[in-house]
Parts: sequence; structure tokens; C-alpha cells
Amino acid sequence: MKQATIKDIAKAAGVSITTVSRALNGNYPVSAEVQQRVRKAVRELGYRPNAVARSLRSNRTNLIALVVPDLSNLFFMEAAKGLEREIAADGYNLVVAGSDGKAEKERQLLESLLEKRIDALVIASSDSKIDSIQRFLELRVPVVQIDRVLDGLETNQVGWDNNEASRRITRELIDAGHTEIGIVNVSLKNRNGQERYHGFVQAMEESGLPVEEEWVSPSNFDAESAYKWVRGLLARPDHPTALFCANNIVLSGTLKACAELGLQIGRDISLVSFGMVDSYFGLRVTCMYQDSCEMGRQAGLLLRQLLQSADCGCTRVQLDAPLLRGDSVRNMHE
Repeated sequence: MKQATIKDIAKAAGVSITTVSRALNGNYPVSAEVQQRVRKAVRELGYRPNAVARSLRSNRTNLIALVVPDLSNLFFMEAAKGLEREIAADGYNLVVAGSDGKAEKERQLLESLLEKRIDALVIASSDSKIDSIQRFLELRVPVVQIDRVLDGLETNQVGWDNNEASRRITRELIDAGHTEIGIVNVSLKNRNGQERYHGFVQAMEESGLPVEEEWVSPSNFDAESAYKWVRGLLARPDHPTALFCANNIVLSGTLKACAELGLQIGRDISLVSFGMVDSYFGLRVTCMYQDSCEMGRQAGLLLRQLLQSADCGCTRVQLDAPLLRGDSVRNMHE
């Protein structure tokens, strides 16, 4: 069946092509009677406007892109859910892409998204360079950085106080009587990793406890590397009594290592985390809870304001990360 064209609509409604265009786009006033005839013809003929042509005329695609490091991470999928719910209210559609935590792949994605003329970008960057994102800002495309923030970019941001939250969760171990504490950190190439490590060190120093270099992981960012390092560490007789996992990905690798070694969490080894995983065989890990759905929603709220204004602005939203106590920490005072 041949797809109806704007000419077909004009013929059925008894008006000119220009009048049909004005009635559909709403850029010039037409009478209510003409509007009714055009809409009736559209319904009867099943006409669907050409989205590409319409975007060229309006200079808008109604597409917002979300770029994240890991599409399999529930944390980022919840962020996508919160973002999509918010932008849908203004008729925008969400495109989600994953960089696999690789800077080069992220740069290629951003180049492709620029070519597709997206209306805005939300990104949790895996890159340490700002050039690719800077191009969006130069072209006046609104950008919101979520979770991770690159220095040197004047963008809107939604995230957490990584330093303070990490200090608080480390204090949870110290207050339970732990003095031998290690950290399974994320990449120190980005601000999140740096701030979470600094918060850990701050809590240790405030309590007069040493930070043992061999109990500080290399700059990990994936579950497998965390698993291998933790397994090696906990297999040694001089291992720490507790570990701070700097995100939910390294936590999953840590849990796998503990299971393989036959260690009971909360008795043989204590764990806390920045971010959470679902209950692990009934175990609830004590953590600083990150509501990533709310993070996405806040990013959407910022975009709705930015897309209605010529000023891209620079707003920073800092979310609360409440402490959720589970049963993964042994009280050494008992």
C-alpha cells in the first residue's frame, strides 16, 4: 500500500499543500474549519509526517542521547529510566549507547551522535580528555554530566559528594572496631576514583590508622580485575579484616572472590560499598545508596530547562547518598 503524501492530504482536504503544512506544523494560523478537514484527511489516509524532513525544518530531532560505560550495569539502566520518564513529558525520545568503558569507543560514539544532530547529551564519561564533549558545548548542544565529572568542562552536573560519602562508609568499619582495612578502588584517572580514595584515606587518618599500600587495589574499573586482586589478597594470611568497595561493579567481583575462598561475609571478612547490589544470597551489604533513577530524573529536569532556553548554563546538583546498614560488617567489639 502506497504511503500517503502531503499532496494526497491537500487533495482530500480541498486545500493547498502550503495550508496543509501550516495546519500540521502550527507555524501559521489557519481556521478551525480547515484544521478539522486536514486532520480528518490525515486520519483517513493514515498519513505519517517525515520525521527527517521535519527535523531539518525545525533544526530539532527530538532525540536526546545517554552515553554510559556499561549497558549491563543496572545502575546506568535505572538512570536511563529516570531520564526517559522526564524528557518524554516534552516529546523527546531517548537514545542509549554504551562505551564499554573505552575512551576511543566513546569518542567515536560522540562523533556519530553529533552527525545525527541530537538535541542534547547526557553522559557518564569514560574518557580523561574533554575534547569530544567540548565540541557539543561549542555547538550550543546542552550537556549534562552524570555520576562522573571531567575537569575543565563548564557543564551541568548531577552526582554525589564522593569524598564525604566514602569517609562516612569507611567510618562505619572503623566504628565497628576494624583497624585493618583495605580498599577496592575504581579508576584513579577520573574524579570519582580520586575522591572516593581520598575519603577513605581521610577516615583512616582521622582515626590514626595506617593505609597499607598492599591493601590498596590498583586502578581497577571492572568486576574481573577486582575479583582477581581480592582473591589474591584474601588468600594471604596477613589480609585485612574489612574491605571498602568503591562501586557496585568492584563489589560484585569482590563477592565472587569471597565465595570462591569460602569466606563468610560479616564473619570472616567485612564489606562495605559505595553503591549497592541486590541481596546476595540473602546478604545485605552495608552501603552508601545511590538512587541512579533520581540522578537520571534530575538530569532530565535540567535538560527540559536548557532546551527551552538559549543559555546552556552550568548547574550542579549534588544528591544525597544515605547510609544503608546491612549484615556485611562484623562488630569487632563483641
